[in-house]
Amino acid sequence: MLARRGDERREDGLAGFAGLARGAAEGARERLDRSARAAAQVLGGLGLDEVSAVDGGAHAVLGPMLPEHVVEALVAAGVGVRGFTVERPSLEDVFVGLTGEGFDVSG
Repeated sequence: MLARRGDERREDGLAGFAGLARGAAEGARERLDRSARAAAQVLGGLGLDEVSAVDGGAHAVLGPMLPEHVVEALVAAGVGVRGFTVERPSLEDVFVGLTGEGFDVSG
């Protein structure tokens, strides 16, 4: 393939842009990791159980603590909150936990 001189510079510019984008992604991951660790520290400070920093966020068992109090503590500590999810076990998970058996739906 023949390339004019201007095209060569454009290719160099695109390679430089790709390098910048890669550096930005690495910086974003580093910030997320730092933020996840900070969030985990706040959750641990609240006395929550099973605290861990995972996938750019943090996870903990709330117990009796209200979700809005957790978010308030995170924000007060300077941790940016982009989302907050309360996960609850399904009815089947609760049933299996109580009885040790699953549902038999085979009829």
